[in-house]
Amino acid sequence: MTPDELRSLIAQPESDVLEFKTRLADARTLALHISAFANTKGGTLIVGVKEGGSLYGVQEPTRLQKLIEDVANRISPPINVESDAVTLDGKSILVVKIPHGVRPPYFADGQAFRRKGDQVTMLSADELYGSVQQTSKSVEDVLAEVKRLYTIIENLNHALDDSKSWKNKISDMVLGGIIGAVISIVLAALLRF
Repeated sequence: MTPDELRSLIAQPESDVLEFKTRLADARTLALHISAFANTKGGTLIVGVKEGGSLYGVQEPTRLQKLIEDVANRISPPINVESDAVTLDGKSILVVKIPHGVRPPYFADGQAFRRKGDQVTMLSADELYGSVQQTSKSVEDVLAEVKRLYTIIENLNHALDDSKSWKNKISDMVLGGIIGAVISIVLAALLRF
């Protein structure tokens, strides 16, 4: 990305396809944003800039690019993102392009998110069902999608079992909600056929 292209992006407001961060807070927040973009339309995350155009820059952009790649690979299923460090007014700005996922939903820490305007919200059971419906054309497709989601849930469940903190009890409740959504998706899809 050229500095002029970046200036053009910075001049825009946040939206369902554009997010500004002055810094990366933590891996979980980053995963939330990446999965939300992949579950919606794809988009661009710009790190080192505040909405409105204030440039903050980032330290060690190469290290941050590695962190972004690692986080994108931990999302279920993994997402291939592109990141580019662009120098603007002597400051390194990180531009992360997240594609629209071809096999949504994408889960970050057991939860699926989407972009709604400039906000990130959790996917509802109806939206999860809709994503399965879009990719499923036959009973075999439904069963394959359910198997994929079940594998994601199983992997998340094993990760939760490995770490026994009070925060994970909340994740267990969310995971239970996802399992319930998957069961309702299967039943509704099977009744459709």
